[in-house]
Amino acid sequence: MFGFLIVLGIVVDDAIVVGENIHEYRQQGMNILKAAITGAKDISKPVIFSILTNILAFIPLLFMPGTTGKFWWPLPVVVIVILTVSLFEALLILPAHLGHLSRNSISSAGKKLKSWQQSFAVKFNDFINKRYKPFLELCLHHRYITLSIALALLIVVGGYGLSDHMGMIMMPEVSADEIEAGVRLPVNTTPDQAAKFANKITESTHRMFEEHNLWDVAEGIKTNVRGQNFIDVEIVMKPPDERDMTAQEVIELWRDEIGDIEGVDQISFEAERGPGGARADISVDLSHTDIEILEKASRTFLERVKSFESTRDVSDNYNRGKPQFDFRLLREGHNLELSPTEVGRQIRDAFYGSLAMRYLRGTNEIEVRVKLPLEERKDLFHLEDFIIRNRDGVEAPFMDVVSQEQGEAFTSINRRDGRRVVTVSMDVEPKSAMNRVMKSINEDMLPQLRADFPGITWSFEGRQAEMRESTAVLWGGFTLVLIAMYTLLAVAFGSYTQPLIVMSAIPFGIIGAVIGHILLGYDLSLISMMGVIALSGVVVNDSLIMIDYANKKRSKFSAFESIHEAGIRRFRPIILTTLTTFGGLTPIILETSRQAYYLIPMAISLGFGILFATSIILVLVPCFYMILEDISSISFLRKFRQ
Repeated sequence: MFGFLIVLGIVVDDAIVVGENIHEYRQQGMNILKAAITGAKDISKPVIFSILTNILAFIPLLFMPGTTGKFWWPLPVVVIVILTVSLFEALLILPAHLGHLSRNSISSAGKKLKSWQQSFAVKFNDFINKRYKPFLELCLHHRYITLSIALALLIVVGGYGLSDHMGMIMMPEVSADEIEAGVRLPVNTTPDQAAKFANKITESTHRMFEEHNLWDVAEGIKTNVRGQNFIDVEIVMKPPDERDMTAQEVIELWRDEIGDIEGVDQISFEAERGPGGARADISVDLSHTDIEILEKASRTFLERVKSFESTRDVSDNYNRGKPQFDFRLLREGHNLELSPTEVGRQIRDAFYGSLAMRYLRGTNEIEVRVKLPLEERKDLFHLEDFIIRNRDGVEAPFMDVVSQEQGEAFTSINRRDGRRVVTVSMDVEPKSAMNRVMKSINEDMLPQLRADFPGITWSFEGRQAEMRESTAVLWGGFTLVLIAMYTLLAVAFGSYTQPLIVMSAIPFGIIGAVIGHILLGYDLSLISMMGVIALSGVVVNDSLIMIDYANKKRSKFSAFESIHEAGIRRFRPIILTTLTTFGGLTPIILETSRQAYYLIPMAISLGFGILFATSIILVLVPCFYMILEDISSISFLRKFRQ
């Protein structure tokens, strides 16, 4: 459905161009059927190539990797299918309808509507002749100044978009239904201790609700104790249209209310983040061959990252776990022909139980295990009285045949590409500071960490890894699309230089995309970049129509007169296609449902991009046309002099 809404405004562009061209022949006195045939045939080549460039622009979205790709692939499929069908509609069905318009008498309401249409058309033509025509002449006469102003604007707006003032995030923030505080406790925590921590955090949360009257924005609190070392407290939020606080504002209040709790390893706060689930903004995997050095390095890096003003919920996944006893078989044990496997099996059977028998009780299978009494299993002191037997039945005290060392058991061991890793993760607030934090980590902290701990290596994983992979695929696909567009346009124009004029409008669409995000208060995201890439095909359409018209006039007029006439003649269809495209995207841009939040940045890039690019096409493309003509004239003069 979202794919249909996005293409709704785009799909009528070529129908407008074909209909306008047929109308032009009707104005010249042709009969209605001949005008439909001639008009559709005359404009068919640029229409076909404009549809193809639109389809090309959406193809990179089909190959997005990871969770993002799974979430987005239906959209370009829908768009490509609809655009393909629209090609037949614009060149075959629409001319057939226009060529057989009814000649019956028009009703009074129809006459009134036609009168309004003609009145608007007269005023629109007056605007073209009295406003746009002299302005275009001025820009063409001062084309290099016009180009310089446009380039300066592109540099300023593009630089602002890439700066820390806006930043770049993976996915747009979405109003969360639930907010979660995850509390990780030490591994040795008993169930009673975990329950006390859970009660303490729940009481703090209830106190926050009363102090800040959060019952108006949230429905309730859920507390879960997962195992013995993790507590999950959730706040269930009301729908976005029923509350005046964002999830992030509630998280900030919650973080201040809970504060630092003694005896807790880590506390992290998270909300829904869209496709892919709730993941940290930045995740860094540290690796080293020496686990002791890796532990020290991860702790050092964690403390340094915490010093950033913009970082939140900095944590790592390093946890040594419970204490364990390591036993080594002594010479006396070897003399009794004991093996480490046999000793380990007897210890395991004593504490976990040896399977003695299985029997059925109704439909259930019952296991009977033999092990030490509960009191002896509670206290390791009883190991000194434990008796080991060899295969011959010879008995010996356990502590006489093994040596004992106390160590620690890891609750989990994390590896990547065969190397032991510790992951340090963090969130960033505000999101616009993401680039600044990443730059500081890359250029300052990680090199200093390597200097302090030689041999340490790192990689960015999680959201950053997916962002890096998706961006690489997106821009790689965009590069191939630009090459394919250039090839198609070169075939259409029979020229290697004129496609550059048409494609020159693509970068200037970025200006509108950035301005749209600023006006509506959205951060630039990967979805915004997807919209910019899709915008490239839409922007090319109007430039293609204008240059094609100018080329047809070159046999009778000079370059200046041809492009000037093309600007005037194509002003109306270009404006109409722009308004229909923007109008089709407006419902998505103004949508407030949670499902639309993921699509709004793409709609902003497309809508505001084409809105701004139109002014570029109507002014800058004719200037580029004349600049190319100037370059060709200089080259010709040089050859003539030689």
